[in-house]
Amino acid sequence: ELHAMDIAFITAKQKLLKADASGVSLHDHLSMTLSKIIAEDPQDALAMFEQISLAVKQQHVVPRKEYLPTMPEPAPASLVAKRDVLRAKPELPEDADFPNVVEENAFFEQAGHSLLRDESYLLRAAMAKLTAEKALKTIRFFGKILGTEADYYVLEGAYAEDPEAEEGAPAPDPKAVPQEESGSGCNKFKYWVCNELGEAWVELPAAQPAAIVASRAIKKHFTGKLDAPVVVHPPFPGSERDYLRAQIARILHSTYVAPGGMFSFDEDSDAEPKPIAPTEEWEAPAPEDMLDPAAWVHYYSTILKVGRVSKPPKEEEEEGEELEWFCDGCEGDILTTHRYDCPDCLEDEFCFCESCFCDEAKVHQHTLLKVLRSRAHASSERGRAEAAAALAGDGAGGSGEVDESLFEEEGDEDDDN
Repeated sequence: ELHAMDIAFITAKQKLLKADASGVSLHDHLSMTLSKIIAEDPQDALAMFEQISLAVKQQHVVPRKEYLPTMPEPAPASLVAKRDVLRAKPELPEDADFPNVVEENAFFEQAGHSLLRDESYLLRAAMAKLTAEKALKTIRFFGKILGTEADYYVLEGAYAEDPEAEEGAPAPDPKAVPQEESGSGCNKFKYWVCNELGEAWVELPAAQPAAIVASRAIKKHFTGKLDAPVVVHPPFPGSERDYLRAQIARILHSTYVAPGGMFSFDEDSDAEPKPIAPTEEWEAPAPEDMLDPAAWVHYYSTILKVGRVSKPPKEEEEEGEELEWFCDGCEGDILTTHRYDCPDCLEDEFCFCESCFCDEAKVHQHTLLKVLRSRAHASSERGRAEAAAALAGDGAGGSGEVDESLFEEEGDEDDDN
């Protein structure tokens, strides 16, 4: 059994050995203080005891983690890209039409709709880099389109010389409405987008008529991802990059306006369609007159319902081949712009002129169709297939009635947007 003195000694020793938050106990501190006095041998150890004790205590202080020197974290990639764009000094082509983005943004700032000033400087630097890399002839800031996950900065421009088409590009669908050529209609300009200024610009594909037509029938928010699928009904033919390009075309042709009379067609030019040129000796109307919407006109032609500015090209006859049509009733030439064909007898080239149709339609066993398309189309395999498909399942008994709508040209009206 332990004596009371032993218990008191053990208790006192435990108190001396109890460490604080820094991990140092009173026993350790006294031992190190005495060791320092013996090692340094001061002249008046008693008078210097407090200072020696304080010096030993400072050696035990553990600094807080937030005060420890640490390595700085690397800057985000987006910030590094913005820094590199601002530091770059690209050489612009001599004939490039480069706008003053900062000045234009100041005008929009007065109207209450603009980019941040720092953003406008960064935008100008990014535009200059793209102009130098792509050797562009014209470029301008089209706008900023907001998305649910990221936004799109959109640039509009044109190449000084169009680059060659990439090899391995998918062939266009022969049944679809062909897209307009580069530099005309909805494809008059090229467009580049990015989510953050400083990132690489991505060129959007050409506007497809099918995508423009489908975009009119849907309402869909942009996500900010070009490869994102467009899940809507009715279905959309393409990804978000095609949807974005279609909406850009619609915005351009619907909102780009100019004061009436400021521009006119150049009648001296032989080009088709006639190019637009500033009107000579045009005087701007008074500001109060410009408040009337009738004082403004669309600069670009409206998009037709078929998804193009111009009508699709018609099928042409093969060069050197001139087709002549004869009536199987009177055996004379068919000189009118239309004739009456029997789709079931096309293999025998069974057709009538307008005068013979009135008598033959009453007794002919099949339904006769009034053909209004070109001769080359009617004689082609596609024309024969369309005629046969139109009457599939109608039976052999002819009633003499004519379905003229099957071969009429589609009447494209102006875009009502």
